[in-house]
Parts: sequence; C-alpha cells; structure tokens
Amino acid sequence: MKLQSLPTFLVRRKNWLLMAALALSLTAALLLRPSSPQAQRVTLPMTSAESSASPLEAFRISRDSAYQRDMTALETLISSENTDRAARQSAAEELQAYVALHQAQLALEGALLTSELAPCCAVVTDGSVTIVTEKQEITEQDTALVLTLVQVHTGVPASGVRIMTAQ
Repeated sequence: MKLQSLPTFLVRRKNWLLMAALALSLTAALLLRPSSPQAQRVTLPMTSAESSASPLEAFRISRDSAYQRDMTALETLISSENTDRAARQSAAEELQAYVALHQAQLALEGALLTSELAPCCAVVTDGSVTIVTEKQEITEQDTALVLTLVQVHTGVPASGVRIMTAQ
C-alpha cells in the first residue's frame, strides 16, 4: 500500500471532508441549544444602530439571509461536477430536510401573526421550536395557543417548545 501525502489525501477526499464538516456543525448546533421550555428574556442583535426595523425584524432578516447562504452552499455541492454521487445524494437529502424545516417555520409564523403574540418570530430546528415575541407577559392562554400551533405545524411536542420575550 502506497502512502499518500497529506495534500493529496485532502484533495481526493475534499467532498467527504466538506460533508463531514457540515454534519459536525449541524450536530454541534443541535447539541448546544438550550432545552428548557420555560419563558426566557432575550436580546436580539441589531444589524445597524440606525435601523428602522424592530429587533425581531432584524433577527428575521439575519436568519433568512443565513438560510439563503446555507441553501446556496448545499445547491452548489449538489450541482458540482467534482462531487461524487454519494456526497450529492447526502447533500440533496440535507437540502430536502432543510427546506421542510423552513416551510414549517414559515407556516408557524404565519399562524402566529394572527395571534395576540404578534409580532413574533419562530425558529424551528429538528425536534425543537423557539418562539420569540415582543409581548412583555405571556399568559397561560398564549402558551396553550403556541403549543397547539407548534404541534399542528411542526409536530414538535410541548417538551421541545421554548417561548421567549424580546427586549
């Protein structure tokens, strides 16, 4: 068996290494998320001190641009001629799951817009949902409504739901 140099090894396995890095970052994101279903207060980052958008709108814009970047990266991996068939298949499956989560998130936010929690923002990941609202106090009725809407639109049980108030 002939030993390969490290650069040759990396070049030949570039696609697999990229997929492994993507899988590792997604796993880390899932493992590092808080799991408490209690209401919490958060401060959302602003994109600019002079922005006319609310903190929730600024967060939504940031989240949506990150979604677009991730989609573009997966689509590039799928369409690349240098990517082997298994890596393309894996990226296509990842893209399909990512789109399904995004659609569930949009459906949930649409349903929440008609509730008394609006304005609000939903973040849906595999197995958990975080709802951030500008409302100062969350009532039991608000909580029941959110839990019902989350279950209907995402299938996530109450134990995977967090409701936070933004300041």
